[in-house]
Amino acid sequence: MRGPTYDDLVVDNERQPYVYVGEGSSTMTYDLDVHDPQAGVSGGTLTVTGPGGQRLTGSFAIDWTWYAGYQGCGYIEWGQTYAGSCRVSVTFPAHAASGTWTVSRVELTDNAGNTSAYSGLSAAPVHVTSDDVLSADGFTATPNPVDTWHGARTIKVGFRPHGGQGEVVSAVVTTDSVNGCRQTSTTATTAADGTVSVNYDVPRRVFTCHVTGVIITDHAGNVALYGSEFGAPETGLAIASAPDTVLPEIDRARLTPTTIPATDHFTDIRLTVNVSGTTAGVNGYDLYLIDSSGQRIPAASGGAPLTFGGPLTLSFPLPSGVAPGAYTIAARLSDQAGKSSSFGFPNGTPIPGGPVTLTVA
Repeated sequence: MRGPTYDDLVVDNERQPYVYVGEGSSTMTYDLDVHDPQAGVSGGTLTVTGPGGQRLTGSFAIDWTWYAGYQGCGYIEWGQTYAGSCRVSVTFPAHAASGTWTVSRVELTDNAGNTSAYSGLSAAPVHVTSDDVLSADGFTATPNPVDTWHGARTIKVGFRPHGGQGEVVSAVVTTDSVNGCRQTSTTATTAADGTVSVNYDVPRRVFTCHVTGVIITDHAGNVALYGSEFGAPETGLAIASAPDTVLPEIDRARLTPTTIPATDHFTDIRLTVNVSGTTAGVNGYDLYLIDSSGQRIPAASGGAPLTFGGPLTLSFPLPSGVAPGAYTIAARLSDQAGKSSSFGFPNGTPIPGGPVTLTVA
């Protein structure tokens, strides 16, 4: 009787098809679906073959207990007639041969002891390396920190390659960050001094992206791996946004009109400030009227057009219930990092050239 059949033999989709084997061993997990409508699937073995005919094996087996049910594959039908997502781990020893390793043979056994063997395969290729043929050092990110307050930026991730055959053609940079760091092109560029770089996109505003993996490939297909994702040597790269060192600053302010009837709640009162300094750009505000006793009357708040320098006009109507009298204007300006500076509040920083006064008639 014929043994089980299989399909969908692939490298585990939670892993990239690369294995680093330096001073220690490393594992790769393969995934396949197995069928046996008669006796049911019992287990199986995979053989992977690498450069020079070196071979390694890994296996899986299906068990059943009253307290745990079926174990050994991701999904198992009653009677074991179908076993989906059966994971097979293969251990690559330290300094296993660098190059491409493929699944060359699959053996599957059913519960009646029948075995099917599928040989001559070249499935689920993975690239194994100890960085012995191609390697790199001097990893950099330029610029770093990155001024992203003006918008998303494209930076350069670079390194100096050693060994290999021909120029480096690609470098894949990975991160575990959820902040939006991403790579849109893996094409590598070699500079006159021999260093290599790839473009890397970083998001607007505040972020930190730790580089967890770099996959370097040369013209001949040799691969070098770096980073915790592969258990390989670290690059030491953490790309970050430039710190918000200068909070919003203004050097003058002007109010129009400067007098308004107490019954007029429709005319826009416009405070125009000149932004003279800010790292992260002004994008929000809170305005207050300050009466003769120092009490604050909220006038307006909200978002402002992103401003890094020059005039910024903030408009508001006269709030309801404001009695006739003289009021000074106080402003709190916020930046994209959520930090703020205040001007015109009692015992605080005055408005330059002020105070700015509104007369309510």
